[in-house]
Amino acid sequence: MKVRAGNQNDNAGKNITGAASYNNNSVSLAVLAEKQQNYQTKHCPRCSSDKSIGDFYKEKHTEDGLHGWCKNCTKAAINKYRNSSKGKAKLQTYYKSASFQENQRRYRQSAKGQTTLKSYRQSPEAKLAVKRYHKSGLGKMSLQRAQKKYQEIYPDRVRCHWLFNKAIQRGKIIRPEICSACNEKNGTIHGHHPDYSKPYEVIWLCCRCHQAEHRGVQPIKQETRDKTLVNQIDNLKNWFDEFDQNNN
Repeated sequence: MKVRAGNQNDNAGKNITGAASYNNNSVSLAVLAEKQQNYQTKHCPRCSSDKSIGDFYKEKHTEDGLHGWCKNCTKAAINKYRNSSKGKAKLQTYYKSASFQENQRRYRQSAKGQTTLKSYRQSPEAKLAVKRYHKSGLGKMSLQRAQKKYQEIYPDRVRCHWLFNKAIQRGKIIRPEICSACNEKNGTIHGHHPDYSKPYEVIWLCCRCHQAEHRGVQPIKQETRDKTLVNQIDNLKNWFDEFDQNNN
């Protein structure tokens, strides 16, 4: 399709005024060329209207380097096809393909994908969607499969967590209210196990510090580790001493 210029007299006046203004403000020639390009128009056969070339997507395979339809018409056509039965079937096939999974993996690992994913997870819409999924039948089934798989892969961790939770229920271990890493009270304090063969030796961490420790983002200082474990062992010794005295 041909790109048609507007009225030459009007364009000439605008170009002269624009050039004088840009020269006075020391604007680069690239910006001036972009401003002048906006005066050019192109005809969209879809909506039968003349629009600025900025309202068309770029297309390197065409003669003028622009898509045949304007942006609004292109978006409307894509949405109409996606909502059709044929479009939905093709979209579901693409979602199950290996190429889609690979593209998703690359996007998640990119800087833009990490930023987008982090902002979405912190949004109220994402938290509400997670709660709805966990309460749904599909979410419960997925949780059961994940738990069963975790038990098969990490039987030592499952046994360690079971003994640790039983010790808390019986009062053998007292859960503190302050995180050992950040010294703040951030929700429920978790017991982090540096060694799963020692279920009663833990480092008390909030949810944020616990996740950072497992991801290796913010490792716990060695001084904090040693101090917490020594206090935990002393509390266990005192509990066993009291237990022996009561039985004797």
